[in-house]
Amino acid sequence: MNATLSQRDVIALIPTGGGKSLTFQLPSLLTEQVTFVIMPLLSLIEDNHSFVTNLGIPSLQLSSGNGAAQKKSVYYDIKNKKYKIVYLTPEKLLKSERFLSVLEEMYEEKTIARFVIDEVHCVSHWG
Repeated sequence: MNATLSQRDVIALIPTGGGKSLTFQLPSLLTEQVTFVIMPLLSLIEDNHSFVTNLGIPSLQLSSGNGAAQKKSVYYDIKNKKYKIVYLTPEKLLKSERFLSVLEEMYEEKTIARFVIDEVHCVSHWG
């Protein structure tokens, strides 16, 4: 967590149940920017989103399940830092030009705290 809060790149090799999620959940509360968490499975996203929501952490699950009208307002809310953590799939990150545009604006405004890739061993499969 100290390395994360110091804005250093981190690779955490921790067994299941060892607290990997805590390494980005807690730091997300201590910064004004938004944390983006990329997860390969919707079930993982749903579980994590539900967990942090129950803790009162403003978070969003961004997936193909969001309707077109909802996406517009959701992107506005993301840009305006309504959420501390945004969970998304690799496909959403790579295939949505509108979302990439939002990320570019946020990058220029320095409102992105970090990108987290959960289940990083799947990266080779994402292309």
